[in-house]
Amino acid sequence: AITYLTSILKAGKAEAIVYYKLGNCHFFLEKYSEAAADYKKATELETKEKQFFNSLGLAYIKTREFRLSIKAFEEVIKLDPEFWDAHYHICINHLELNEYQTAVQMAMDIIDKNPNYAKAYLVMSQSYKKMGNLADADKSRQTAIKLDPSLK
Repeated sequence: AITYLTSILKAGKAEAIVYYKLGNCHFFLEKYSEAAADYKKATELETKEKQFFNSLGLAYIKTREFRLSIKAFEEVIKLDPEFWDAHYHICINHLELNEYQTAVQMAMDIIDKNPNYAKAYLVMSQSYKKMGNLADADKSRQTAIKLDPSLK
């Protein structure tokens, strides 16, 4: 697939979807830097496709470029304010950056808008745990599991 997609690009047909699919191939092969570069090119060619920005954000998480990841997920949210996984991944980035209070506040903002979004409680639990607030960590985790038992 990579050879085929690269040949399309070499033929001068640089379309966003081709870069996006090439990024998917690289991501699947755990070549996250290459995937990020492909997704970045896709977002430059097509600025209104939320999935391109979402994939870029995920690739940046894998390359530990958390600030870039946040920017990519912010673009997703501009295109679709109710793309809850993008909100969640911003929280995850703040957690990775040791910005626990920011992660908690953002999780609370998600819960205000979508109280049944279990992953918000989960990231809140992880943040509380990192801050040493084990009571709130456990309470948030229990709420997450109650909403989505697969998070056990």
